[in-house]
Amino acid sequence: MTGRSIAITMSVSFLIVVLSLILFWAMGFRLNITRSMPRGLYRLSENFDPKSLRGKIVSFCPDEKKTIIKIAVEREYLKSSGLCPKNIKPILKKVIGTSGDQIRVGTNVSINGELIPLSKIRVKDSKNRKIPGIEPRNIILGPEEYWVMAPKIESFDSRYFGSVRLNQIIGVSEPVWVFGN
Repeated sequence: MTGRSIAITMSVSFLIVVLSLILFWAMGFRLNITRSMPRGLYRLSENFDPKSLRGKIVSFCPDEKKTIIKIAVEREYLKSSGLCPKNIKPILKKVIGTSGDQIRVGTNVSINGELIPLSKIRVKDSKNRKIPGIEPRNIILGPEEYWVMAPKIESFDSRYFGSVRLNQIIGVSEPVWVFGN
């Protein structure tokens, strides 16, 4: 093989990889590499019934106007270079509360009187910095409001930033191939 044919082969190979990734994205496939939800491949569907989100994993844009979200970006709990406003990457969490649910946030979270496993509230992050704005509170979720969490104490979720509104939800993410917990 000549130098020119090697260059052409490498260019074509690169083009095939790039086009495959674009097609992969267009078909709704997303890769989760964060620790709060199982890592792996998910397929995003933007067609979903808002009334049947309980128990589903959703991808959503955080409310970038909230002070805690600004702090989360500064501290890198949330990554930048994403598709959401202020260039934040979408968040992946499970919906565990919907309209009308009574949420109690204390040292743990309970929904409609049932304690949620692994819902302990952390007052400091992994670098021993105080997490601001954490106060005991009772909430009744309004129409088109959702409480999202991950099954890990370390997760940055509704315990800290509150409910997610329907207009923040990008879609439902179905696991295709995941590993770990």
